[in-house]
Amino acid sequence: MSTAKDRLNTWLERQVRRVRSARRWAFTASSGLMISMILAALAWLPLSWLPSQDILLGLGFSGCVAWIILAIWVRPTPHAVLDQIERDQGVTAQQMAALRLARGGQRLGSETAAKIAQKQALAELSPQPELGVLTQGPRRLAGYLAVVALVIAAPSMWRLQQRLPNLQTALEAAAQQDDAPILAQVSNLDLTLNFPSYLQRDSLHLKGSDGDLELPAGTRVQLRARPETPGKTQAAAVLLEGHRVGLTVRPDGFIEGEFLVRRSGYYRLALTVEDQELVEAKGHRLSVIPDHPPKVERLFPKERAELDRPGLVEYLFNADDDHGIKGVFLVYRLEGEADEQRKALGAQGERLPSGAYLSRMRRRGSLELEALGMNPGDVLHWCIEVEDNNDVTGPGKGRSSWHEIRIFDPSGREEELLDRLEAYLGTLVDSLALLLPRKLSPERWSEGFRTHLSKGRTLVKDLSDRRLNLDAFSRALNETIKRLTKAQAGYAAGRRSHAAMEDRLERDLLYLDDLLSKRRLQQISEYQRQLSQERQALSKMMEAYRDSPKDPELKRQILASIQSMRRRLEKIAARMAKLQRKVGRQHLNTDAMKEKNVGGELDRLEELVRAGKVEEAMDALKAMSESLTELNKQVDEAGKQFGGKEWRELKEKADDIKQELAWLKDNQERARSQLSQVRKAQDQRRLEAMGNDLKTWRKNLQNKLSEARGALEQIAHDSSWMKNLKEQAQQQLNEADDALAADALPEAAQATNGAQDAIERLDWAIDNMNSPKEKRRAMGQKMKATRLTKEVTDELERVLQKNSQPSRAERRAMEAIDGTQKELSERMNRLAGKMAKLNEMAPVVGDESREALKKAQGSSGQASQQLQRHQSLQADGHQGEVLKALGELSEQLEASGGGGQGSGMMNPFGNKGAGKQGGKPGGPQSAQGNRDRVEIPKGEGFEVPGAWREEILEAWREGVPGDHQESVNEYYEELVR
Repeated sequence: MSTAKDRLNTWLERQVRRVRSARRWAFTASSGLMISMILAALAWLPLSWLPSQDILLGLGFSGCVAWIILAIWVRPTPHAVLDQIERDQGVTAQQMAALRLARGGQRLGSETAAKIAQKQALAELSPQPELGVLTQGPRRLAGYLAVVALVIAAPSMWRLQQRLPNLQTALEAAAQQDDAPILAQVSNLDLTLNFPSYLQRDSLHLKGSDGDLELPAGTRVQLRARPETPGKTQAAAVLLEGHRVGLTVRPDGFIEGEFLVRRSGYYRLALTVEDQELVEAKGHRLSVIPDHPPKVERLFPKERAELDRPGLVEYLFNADDDHGIKGVFLVYRLEGEADEQRKALGAQGERLPSGAYLSRMRRRGSLELEALGMNPGDVLHWCIEVEDNNDVTGPGKGRSSWHEIRIFDPSGREEELLDRLEAYLGTLVDSLALLLPRKLSPERWSEGFRTHLSKGRTLVKDLSDRRLNLDAFSRALNETIKRLTKAQAGYAAGRRSHAAMEDRLERDLLYLDDLLSKRRLQQISEYQRQLSQERQALSKMMEAYRDSPKDPELKRQILASIQSMRRRLEKIAARMAKLQRKVGRQHLNTDAMKEKNVGGELDRLEELVRAGKVEEAMDALKAMSESLTELNKQVDEAGKQFGGKEWRELKEKADDIKQELAWLKDNQERARSQLSQVRKAQDQRRLEAMGNDLKTWRKNLQNKLSEARGALEQIAHDSSWMKNLKEQAQQQLNEADDALAADALPEAAQATNGAQDAIERLDWAIDNMNSPKEKRRAMGQKMKATRLTKEVTDELERVLQKNSQPSRAERRAMEAIDGTQKELSERMNRLAGKMAKLNEMAPVVGDESREALKKAQGSSGQASQQLQRHQSLQADGHQGEVLKALGELSEQLEASGGGGQGSGMMNPFGNKGAGKQGGKPGGPQSAQGNRDRVEIPKGEGFEVPGAWREEILEAWREGVPGDHQESVNEYYEELVR
């Protein structure tokens, strides 16, 4: 019985486990559904609707506890399983009785019946009977719940992956918000903004503000608010940038105070209520408006400037700032110096009539370079610096771009060009060395030689700088290149022999080399002159040192002067040693300098000064001065005599040319004087023919000229070009008036013709005038001046034509003068031949000299033709041109050192683009320009365009409403200035 009972109980427990398993599936599916619903809530609900992390954790824990309790509460029991089996009739009545008997049930009638039932039950009991709703219901429910959970969970997981970063941030923010202290809301938040004084702005009142502010740094914020916190507020403060600013709690409950804004960030209000400080959960934003530094633009000069001397450089700049410009400074630095210098300019603290600083500025000024310490060879880097009026975080500083100004260094540039010339002569000597062996064909040698000649043209251009005294080298090298180019072309074509090419090249190179050596001698002489000046300054300091031997500063200056003299002596010695092999010992003897031992005397002088032996030092200085004087004489004499022996024949031919020029000038002046007598006789005859009507006739013409000048005066000139044209026309009219007063009728006619041409040139300038009214008026006055001038010209020509025929005596006189003029033309032709022969010896005659002589020859021929036609006025003009051309040629020859001046070699003369005629530097400005100032040009780039000026003035006249009339007026004045 016991074994049967156990087997029945085991069967029953197995059925109970089946029910429990089915119910676990149902519970698991319901848990999955709950989790999927939570995921759906996290994925789809707005973030603001989601509970906090703590609530989520609490809900999860509560759900787990409820699930456990529910699982225990619905836990199946064997009796409940038996009751369900009995209701479903899953077993027979005997089997049910046996099962109940095994579980201790009391429903069987007798023990015997129970035993019989157990035996039968064991024989026919099914291992897994149908349990009905106990297993099928939970399993069916589990399936439904699992499907629903999957349907909800799949899209929720996809959505949640995209939303997870935002969700995490929201949860963290919520957690922080939960952890932060909480302050009750405040109401009636009123703010008063007191702006920094440099802005010159009135205070701004904000009532009912949300607390967010956008304002400049340095603003003081006055705060007033009513706390809405339950309980009495004991204290209040503003938490700002890690600082705490206390506020005042008024008896009526309001809090008030102020704080200073320095940078962007947030501020919060903190209240102490019932001994507990509560802080606003959300702060108020502070945005500081930056005060930008001024913007500076340099309008002029744009390009790097180079001046001949430290002079004046004008500048023009624009400056803009957010609020106001307080200071303008010049920042500069000389190249080689480490520190920048700063100098205040004249536009300091300029204000508008309202008292505010200017926020926009357009100013011009000038830099005095000498006052800035600039010397030849110096380079100045400078810019304009502008400071604003920010006294809180500033002042802000803005700078223009840097600009460079160079001062031309004549000595350094001259030394550089002479070194280049010496190197270039070396390349030509190398070409001569290739020519001498006659190993290269003429074509091959000429090809390489042409390359060297083309490089020399750049050097000619550099040597022709009018700021340097190198025009002799420019002329000589230019003439040499032209001659050698022509010679090598003939040599390559077979028209010139090898010996002739060799002779031409050798002669020109010898002359250029000697010319360079002569300049080196002059440089040494200049060094010695500077040395002499330093010696004189040293003598004065030594005299002062004798009276004050204890003065350390004077002693330092003396020693510095000795060191400077020693450096200059070393330079002189090096130059002399280099030149001795070129100029010869008869001109330069370096042994003499060694014998004098000037350097040793300087060393001894320095030792005596350091030892304080004043009297002995004075004696040493005297001995050194005598030695230097002798050396100066030696070098000066060498510079004068050098080249005289080698180029004696050249000077003799130049002397002959000079004498010929003198004869031509004297005879041309004599011929012109004779022609002047003829012209005077003709003029007198014309005046006598007019009789008593002369004065009235002359006065009438002078009145017309005066009216023409008055008409020109009425023309307004809005440009310098028109002003120059007017002045030219008025000058011609004045000359005509003066000629009429002197009864010189031909000269008056020439002047009025010139005045007519000048007046006609006014047309284009008048067409470009901006104002139509002024243009019409100017055109009327111009036409009036043209009409009056033409009337005077026509009247003069009528009188001259009426009495134009010369008398018989006048014709004979002009024929005699014509004979003299023809003789002068023949002598000029012979002079041209002599100059050509002179140039064959050395490249000394330049283009200007040849053109001057050619011009004289042409003018002489034209004068002869006019004399043959008995045209005295035209012939006189051509004779004047002859005299002018001969005078130019004579000046060129005089300045070259030829024609009997001195005993040394002569310099080249008369070449274009090489300084003033005659070889003297400092002529008219070349393209490079001899200048010591840079001025702002007149033009649309630096002034308001004329086309806009009328519109601007019209807008100005209309005025502007409000309190800014004075500021607007100043702006327009500056704009149209």
